[in-house]
Amino acid sequence: MGHKRGSPLSSAQVKEVQRQVTQWRRTRRKRSPMPPALWEAAVSLARTHGIYAIARALRVSYETLKRRVEQPPGGGSLGRQEAPDFVEIPVAQLVPSSEATGTVVELTAPDGARLVVRLPDGAHNLDVLRLADTFWRRRS
Repeated sequence: MGHKRGSPLSSAQVKEVQRQVTQWRRTRRKRSPMPPALWEAAVSLARTHGIYAIARALRVSYETLKRRVEQPPGGGSLGRQEAPDFVEIPVAQLVPSSEATGTVVELTAPDGARLVVRLPDGAHNLDVLRLADTFWRRRS
């Protein structure tokens, strides 16, 4: 996906998105993620002008932009729906930490947050994949 002839990076669309990204950087709270609308604009431009050229022009991560360009339309990986923000775990399934038997699910996020869930033997109705997805996609 290289730079395509006839669509210079000085195009009005690229300049407008550069302006919006610059404005967002000036006004954002420290370390806040770029808004989805700006990512969508960057992805659209990358599909026209190339991933490297747009990542460089907007000063965003090449790898992140590439991953977003390669995602199927709708944003989810493999067309899955957005993960829920809440996963219910019935209290009756939870086991005190002193109990040694059962299944233990331990998750650690890149920011250091940890989640440990201990389930008794026979508690098989917990959707561990959904729990992990929700935990890792949460906003810190």
